[in-house]
Amino acid sequence: YESYLKQHDPAFMPAMEARHALVELHVEAGNSAAADDWRRAIVKAQDGAASNGTERSRTLAARATLHFADARRARFDAVRLTPPLKTSLKTKKARLDKALAEYGKAADYGIAAVTTAATFHIGQLYFDFSQALLDSPRPANLSDQERAQYDILLEEQAFPLEEQAISIHEANVARIPEGIYDQWVRKSLTQLARLLPARYGKQEALSRAL
Repeated sequence: YESYLKQHDPAFMPAMEARHALVELHVEAGNSAAADDWRRAIVKAQDGAASNGTERSRTLAARATLHFADARRARFDAVRLTPPLKTSLKTKKARLDKALAEYGKAADYGIAAVTTAATFHIGQLYFDFSQALLDSPRPANLSDQERAQYDILLEEQAFPLEEQAISIHEANVARIPEGIYDQWVRKSLTQLARLLPARYGKQEALSRAL
């Protein structure tokens, strides 16, 4: 496949399929770095394609971008908020922004199966960041009053993030009337049932029954 790409300068779609085959071969062989190189080649080719490529090429690029977004998500998850909060919070926020941008790019290709996955993960990123703030260790030696004020400050920062998560999951669930009801829409519905049980609990129970 590499020789084919180098020696024959194939047309756009045959070249995309060759790159995709190379991704799969390197994944099977356990060569993750090489697989990522070919994923990047797919994304680069699609982003430079005339007339926005084809649905197949957008699908390949969307899946490749989703893979990189998942890696960004793992880097976000790896950061624990520790005292002094200002330092670790800055690192975690920076990684949040990078993961959000990558998932947003994956969704922008307009492939439904990737868009619903990216939307779910974006919602979860906001929710997990809000929970990380609430669960972060408190500074030592705070008085009871200072501890209460500190908790209020964290809640004021966390609440808008949770609201954003709810809004994004609701956008995923809003795809159901369009006939889109895959695992990621169902996961968004499950998350909404936890966050807003009065509104979504019965709907989520019905979806399980179906």
